[in-house]
Amino acid sequence: MDEKRYGPEDLQLVGPGLDFIRTHPQMFLDEQPARSEELLERVTWEAAQFGVVTHLEQRDDFVAVSGSPDWIADDERWFTGLSAAPEYGRNSFRQVVLLTAFCTVVATCSSKQPTPKVFVGELTNPQERWLSEALSTAARVIAFGPPVVASDGDHNAGGVL
Repeated sequence: MDEKRYGPEDLQLVGPGLDFIRTHPQMFLDEQPARSEELLERVTWEAAQFGVVTHLEQRDDFVAVSGSPDWIADDERWFTGLSAAPEYGRNSFRQVVLLTAFCTVVATCSSKQPTPKVFVGELTNPQERWLSEALSTAARVIAFGPPVVASDGDHNAGGVL
């Protein structure tokens, strides 16, 4: 009987998901609860690692980060789970996942995919128009609302409202 041999191409690595990040914020954030300022700093830092000069805009508690070239390069998996970033150092990961884990609204669009993709929450019509306007001068726009606040007032309590 021939036994199937498995190689590296047969393996699928499954990393921790959003629930793990939400329930272990101390492993991913400098301060708890998550703050918009820290999340913004992390996203702009990551863009800078790709040589991107970012432009920031804020309307009320909604923030948009835009820049060129497209540092996400349409690899939107970065938003939905931990993606390794060994070029940043040991145990490093793509920072945009923190937005999806902790914010009330997260959306992105690119010059290749101009229709906003929403990962968390919903965009209002004015927010959607704003992303389209920002995209007119950038290759990528990432927008996010404030971090989640639980019904008891505790920020990021498990990442769930």
